[in-house]
Amino acid sequence: EFLPRRFQLMLWLLVLVGCTLPVTHAAPARFQAKFYTTVDDGKQPIVIDVHRAWAPLGADRFYKLMLHDFYTNNAFFRYVPDWVVQWGINGIPAKNGAPWNASIPDDPVKQPNILGTVAYATDGPNTRTTQLFINFANNSAKLDPRGFSPFGIVTQGMDIALKITNPTPGDRNGVNQTAYTAKGNTWIKAKYPTIDFISKSELVDLSGAATTAVALFIPLLYSASCLL
Repeated sequence: EFLPRRFQLMLWLLVLVGCTLPVTHAAPARFQAKFYTTVDDGKQPIVIDVHRAWAPLGADRFYKLMLHDFYTNNAFFRYVPDWVVQWGINGIPAKNGAPWNASIPDDPVKQPNILGTVAYATDGPNTRTTQLFINFANNSAKLDPRGFSPFGIVTQGMDIALKITNPTPGDRNGVNQTAYTAKGNTWIKAKYPTIDFISKSELVDLSGAATTAVALFIPLLYSASCLL
């Protein structure tokens, strides 16, 4: 046999676990997301410290998205000075479908939308999927009552975030999101040649528990087996 039977069984169990990852895998209590960008040719990352206790459902979804490297090559498609910068549409249109286009329920707002906090963009109650924004000011008076629940805060690289190119000066709505979702990075690069992107993403566990090889291997199995 190519593999002993017990190893074949273990492999299939990992595949089954990988297939359930988007539904069941919980985030660590604390972790970091590092986004390297085209703003400075990837020299200094935007570092987001995530606290699961602030918004558990939002943190869990974000952790899964990071494990699957969803945000690499995302464009920063909306920039509103003194308000927010927004991203979270994958540049490969097929990746914007299931399972990530399924909404997650809202978390109660436990932390205010102050400068540097990160939350999901929404289209009303219980519509969070993949899109995120960084607050460029203390927006708590406007966003907290509307249910925007921060799950993390920028601890490094805020200067990089503020230098992100505004692709639509004078238009607070940003790039046409429907078109970007459907047509991807080929379209957005042609229409907005100076737009900035996330060039690389990294995940760092801060809870004290080491990230295991199995935890990193499961998303690869999920991609290979569940999305075929």
